[in-house]
Amino acid sequence: MSDSETSTYVCQLTPGGRSAVAVVAVAGPTAATAVGHFFDAVSGGSLDERPLGRIVYGRWVSARGVAGEDVIVCRQAADVWEVHCHGGYQAAPQILADLGQQGCLPLDWTDWLRRQASGQLTAEAQLDLAAATTERTAGILLDQFHGALASAVADIRADLAKANFPRASAALEQLLAYAELGLHLTQPWKVVLAGLPNVGKSSLINALVGYRRAIVFDQPGTTRDVVAVTTAVEGWPLELSDTAGLHAAAVGVEEAGIARARQQIQAADLVLWVLDATQLTADDSPGGNSANHSEGGQCEGGRACPRLERGAANQCEGGGAANQCELPLGRRGPAPVGRYAAGTYQSSSPFAARRCWHVAQAQAEAVRLELSPKNTLLVVNKLDLVPGLAVAGAQSMRTAYQNPWLSPPRKPRGATQCDPEIQPCIFEICCSALTGDGLQQLLASMVRGLVPASPPPGAAVPFRAAQVAGLTAAAAACAQADAEGALRMLECLQG
Repeated sequence: MSDSETSTYVCQLTPGGRSAVAVVAVAGPTAATAVGHFFDAVSGGSLDERPLGRIVYGRWVSARGVAGEDVIVCRQAADVWEVHCHGGYQAAPQILADLGQQGCLPLDWTDWLRRQASGQLTAEAQLDLAAATTERTAGILLDQFHGALASAVADIRADLAKANFPRASAALEQLLAYAELGLHLTQPWKVVLAGLPNVGKSSLINALVGYRRAIVFDQPGTTRDVVAVTTAVEGWPLELSDTAGLHAAAVGVEEAGIARARQQIQAADLVLWVLDATQLTADDSPGGNSANHSEGGQCEGGRACPRLERGAANQCEGGGAANQCELPLGRRGPAPVGRYAAGTYQSSSPFAARRCWHVAQAQAEAVRLELSPKNTLLVVNKLDLVPGLAVAGAQSMRTAYQNPWLSPPRKPRGATQCDPEIQPCIFEICCSALTGDGLQQLLASMVRGLVPASPPPGAAVPFRAAQVAGLTAAAAACAQADAEGALRMLECLQG
């Protein structure tokens, strides 16, 4: 018999410090004796006689002749007791010290949960529940605490034991489809606002969170450091970071701020590249020349293409439909809804998506950055400063974008299937941080990109990096028909 089976442990389950009530738990073969040494029940009798769940009121007397502390004692299991006392810095620490004198070994609450949980996955879910910051993420972790992930892993092990590799592989793929989401149940997605100086990044982050988090000034270079704020959108935790305006001529402290901005961009889950609508309309407004168009009305590669004009067709290669332009990507974009056509980009924005993308790429390259269409969302800000476009442009954004901008993930069963060869569409959201137009659409687009598929209630979701690594290794072994290797990986997950 191990020491852990013969020892009695004590742990304060509630946080220390000021509070109304504190809970001290005791577990082990001598738990009832240790508690009974200090507890005098008002109703009398021995604690060993109390049934499970019975609440007993009495006093905790540390030394004879002392009035003691009013407490409630409850038997939670055959050898597990809880002592409920007043919170604060006196009562609970005194009870812990008294039980320590009776030979009870102190445990941290995290170790206590691991010992009391029915399995490793259940214990990890309970621990992470304490770190969940929204009701939505807590609900997903609560499902895992109630056995969703453990049950799914047990079913996969049963399939592997029968050498049913196709079924096991499908189940592992389903679990891994939620891996990215699961890793962000306790850690927020990192969303970084970036772009040139004075495009309205600070105003935009203030508008998104609803209060003045960043300093706003009408001169470029106001933001010199990374300003971060944590919020939640549709129940998903996000960390928004405002960064210094990027330009190649920075020196001194501004150069250091830009270096930090570059680090944030490279580590971001999503980059909101902010463009100034007034600067775009200088080139792309009615009658203006787009950077994608050379003299003679030709697009890149020499293809004929008319200049951008409001209300006129913006066609590239194929013609026919209005406001179409070939995606700046190697493969075709998704087209499950009306406003997108396969291989083309359609937008009712007053700006050309292709134009915006090339502008953003050029701005990034000037400061030695490379933007990826997989995690970049173009945001055209200051729409209120463009005469004649503010109302119509913002209104069009309310209906224009119906597709996620990220490549579709591995889809769980029951979810809409996507062609794995499809690349993301590049598009821009037009908005005004001053008037609020387009902000709800921007928030919705951010969520659709970060969380393309939300798990249904009760779904199994891996939520720690070690779990994802183990499931990935098990899937690789399963693909090789290595049942023993896959089982070994899954056994490590369950502990």
